[in-house]
Amino acid sequence: MRLDSSAEVRAGASHQARGDLALRRVQFAFGAARPVLGPVDLSIPAGSRLALVGPSGSGKSTLLQVLAGIQQPTAGSVEFAGAPFGSLDQDARARIRLARFGLVFQFAELVPELDLAENVELPLRILGRRVERARIAELLDRLGIARVAKRVPSQVSGGERQRAAIARAMVHDPAVVLADEPTGALDGENGRAVLALLLECSNEAGATLVVVTHDQSVADRLDRVVELRDGRVVA
Repeated sequence: MRLDSSAEVRAGASHQARGDLALRRVQFAFGAARPVLGPVDLSIPAGSRLALVGPSGSGKSTLLQVLAGIQQPTAGSVEFAGAPFGSLDQDARARIRLARFGLVFQFAELVPELDLAENVELPLRILGRRVERARIAELLDRLGIARVAKRVPSQVSGGERQRAAIARAMVHDPAVVLADEPTGALDGENGRAVLALLLECSNEAGATLVVVTHDQSVADRLDRVVELRDGRVVA
């Protein structure tokens, strides 16, 4: 993968040792509307595990999208691994996100035409990296979905889909894992199992983990809790 700008090079090259994120007076608004986020100042050290909590509409998912570079802040700056990130153009942010970030969504967001194993392999194929079948099989086995690896998402349970989403997020050894309500669509037992696996995998990889959640029991499992209200950090 070729990174074009010097900022991209710094952000990409330093991922091995650093997955820190920082927001400096960040705001985000849709068009000319009143900002739905910010101003927010937030530092997330590499390897830390943080929960974003708050009522619906408080800006949690928007903040996660800004951290991921999916949305570009309308004011302020976002840094990843000590280098500018939020100010890069859309393509540059997308390249870094693909290579350095792992994303887990509430409803897994798997490709419906691909089986679970193919979904897990997808980031490696897009990045042009070697797909090591033994490693993929081991990851699927650890996450308890080896027996359904050749089934498409519609043929497995919600918990199995979410486990596949975790495997997909971790397969390329990301520096940062961002999860938006990863247990929200699951029952209590499956939710606890999925969270435990997400924590275990991110911890083993030394990845920074940020989880958006409404569930206090989920937030209690992480090292730090940040509360948002009306788009601002209140705790």
